[in-house]
Amino acid sequence: MSGMPIDQQLLVGLQTGALVGLILRLWWNGLYRIYPCFFSYLLLALLQTAILPFVPYSSLAYGNWWMLSEGLIVCAYVLVILELYKVLLSGLPGITTVVRRYIKWTLVVAIFGSLLLLGAERAPLSMIGYFFTCERAIVSSVTIFVLLMMLFLVYYPVPLNRNVLTYALGYAGYFLTKAAAIFLRNVTPLVA
Repeated sequence: MSGMPIDQQLLVGLQTGALVGLILRLWWNGLYRIYPCFFSYLLLALLQTAILPFVPYSSLAYGNWWMLSEGLIVCAYVLVILELYKVLLSGLPGITTVVRRYIKWTLVVAIFGSLLLLGAERAPLSMIGYFFTCERAIVSSVTIFVLLMMLFLVYYPVPLNRNVLTYALGYAGYFLTKAAAIFLRNVTPLVA
């Protein structure tokens, strides 16, 4: 695995196994038809974990391939969230009309809140630093959007099936954790 530290090799192996298991489960249950964007995201993540370990870890190529694959995954995040709310609100035309107006304001608040955090981050020193800053802004926007949409669903008690509810809560937790981790990485000083 190209000089990658052993602890990271173990985590990559664990992540690869989990992704393969989840992809197979979605395929077996036919959920890949209901959640095609989520399924595509999982395939992109699996591709990233399958290819990157074979690129020399300390090379410039590793950073470039990681940024390319992570950039595609970040774009998939947005599609997954749009898919989630499409599935969530299917069959509810009355609430969907209200949600359209709410989504516009939610997007404004999410983007503004995400951009406010830029002042707390240190100035990026490299291309990967700029990438992390952009990724944090996008992931934070998605996080704020998901949390505000969850508040909307609490206010309007929409009947949800278990898969959609698990999907929504799982992504809220995932994005919150990912945004916090990237933000902490961006605000902590570099250790030489």
